[in-house]
Amino acid sequence: MYDIKKRRMVVYGGFSNEWLDDMWALDVSQIVGPSYSIERIEPARGPISGKIPVIVYGKGFHEGPRKWRLLFKVGNKWEEASEVSRISNTELEVLTPNVRKYGPRTVEVYIKEGEDLVSVTKTQFSFFVDTMCEKSCAYGPGIHNVQNAGEDTIFIINARDEDGNNRTSGRDQWKVKIIDKVTKEEIPHNIVDSDTGNYDVHYVVDRCTTVVVDVMIDDSEGVTKHLNGFPCEVKFEEPTEETKGLNSLEGNLIVNYIKDKTDEIQQFIAEKNKALNIEQRSDYISNVHTLLDVKLNFNKVIEKQKDYERTLDQLYEYIVRLTHKKELKG
Repeated sequence: MYDIKKRRMVVYGGFSNEWLDDMWALDVSQIVGPSYSIERIEPARGPISGKIPVIVYGKGFHEGPRKWRLLFKVGNKWEEASEVSRISNTELEVLTPNVRKYGPRTVEVYIKEGEDLVSVTKTQFSFFVDTMCEKSCAYGPGIHNVQNAGEDTIFIINARDEDGNNRTSGRDQWKVKIIDKVTKEEIPHNIVDSDTGNYDVHYVVDRCTTVVVDVMIDDSEGVTKHLNGFPCEVKFEEPTEETKGLNSLEGNLIVNYIKDKTDEIQQFIAEKNKALNIEQRSDYISNVHTLLDVKLNFNKVIEKQKDYERTLDQLYEYIVRLTHKKELKG
């Protein structure tokens, strides 16, 4: 028979009419495991900084005095989830652990009740590098002037990690606020997580006004940070026949933005290269005003660096999108 409490097989009886009062027991706990099991985690991925709520599905999560523990096997180490709460006999909610010291990877996950055995069954969870606000960017007509009132507009948040690489999955907790500058009313919006690292933000302003758009995210330490270039102001005007399609990602607003910003950056580079090339100015050694002028122009380059880096990121995303659409049509 099977002893469910001690998880052992018990055999009673003898052989060939002898040893009839013998009893043997075989410990099979490591084979059959405990009475509970884990099946899956949803969602099955999250940032290496942890603290992301997930739902654990399985069987045998009964109510009792001992707490349930979710264990993540990272190499030969164990990391434990926090704030485990029982929802039902088949569901638990937990916060994922911080595995930053191990880096991004896919790990095995087990369930355990108190100091009892680890479950025989397991599932997998993937950790990815956290999104870094300073490296991410946003682009789209919804953050440029001027927009058509009463029509849907859009901008896209492009999440990137600390190395500047595009994220390839979603689940970031972006915070978007769109406020009417005049009435202080908050404009409703909808964030669509495409699970590719891009987040489409749609909103409609039904009147001629100016709104303030802000995009934020909490870093791994819980500090709220603003995305580069935010908050920004966007003006909405009455649509006309000439402004038809203005709020589109492929509209004239974006095409003109690409052209104007490209010309602006090229002109800025040409002007500052000339101003900073002191060898072409014969008096640069004796004339202190020449050196001060060089310093002034150098400071202007530093001041513009972040703005132009953000603009170049936007131009790249626009060109990639427009090129891809053209290839699909062609």
